[in-house]
Amino acid sequence: MDWDDLRYFLAAYRRGSLSAAARELGCEYTTVGRRIDALEAALGTTLFTRAAEGLKATSAATDLVELAEQIERATVAIAARASGHDERVEGVVRVTCPEGFSLYVVDRFAELRALHPALVIEILTDVESLDLRRGEADIALRMNPTTQGDLVARKLCPMAWRMFASDAYVKRRGKPSPTGDLRGHQIVGFDTPLAHVPGARWLNEHAEPASIVCRGNSLRAIVDAVVAGLGLSVLPHFLATRTPGVRLLAPEVLGTRTLSIVVHPDLVRVARVRAVIDFLTEAVLRDHAAGLFG
Repeated sequence: MDWDDLRYFLAAYRRGSLSAAARELGCEYTTVGRRIDALEAALGTTLFTRAAEGLKATSAATDLVELAEQIERATVAIAARASGHDERVEGVVRVTCPEGFSLYVVDRFAELRALHPALVIEILTDVESLDLRRGEADIALRMNPTTQGDLVARKLCPMAWRMFASDAYVKRRGKPSPTGDLRGHQIVGFDTPLAHVPGARWLNEHAEPASIVCRGNSLRAIVDAVVAGLGLSVLPHFLATRTPGVRLLAPEVLGTRTLSIVVHPDLVRVARVRAVIDFLTEAVLRDHAAGLFG
């Protein structure tokens, strides 16, 4: 049996289709199919039944998942442990962060590259958190609490959310007064993937007398709608204040999220990963002290 076939098996099991697994692995769906066929032949059993709607795991596949994931974690740990003996600050470091925070990270990496020009930074944004234990990323900047106790996490700072609108909207509709009275106003809201963020929670409690004219499933889309003058919204301070054409409507903090930096313990000693962790931690704490995050 080729142990690498298990990687294709896990991607197919988690994603539920050959095409989705191929996108995750960066290959053709036919390659995923061939590797699963090879694994089934080596094991002498059927792992998936295939239909128009995707893959259906068999009981044999379900029984194998836990063992395959143990091998996956061990493979990641072996690579990390070996890398820990390399003291060179060079190579690829993959950083995952919320989509709305990626602009901040990109800006700061220009400074990091000046310090370590041999580093290559991959920035991975996703609504769903990538799994550090499976090696999907090296470092995570997260706004949600980390529930996986075997990861190393450090809380960095609170991130404030306030009410913002465009200059054109304020000229047309004025400002809410007081902040919680939104009668006569138009709202840019949050779609289901962002229902948990502070802006969505505050608007759910206060937007009833207002008119929701637009919803977005990403912070970038919501900010763009605010810039276009469609309505007001409750946004992260750091993102809204660096967006041209967006005006702070009130000083009240309407919600907060705590930014943390998270890493797998086996990667803490890897020189290139340690350099990025230290740099990001210092940059965030410095910018928090300067008031960038509200």
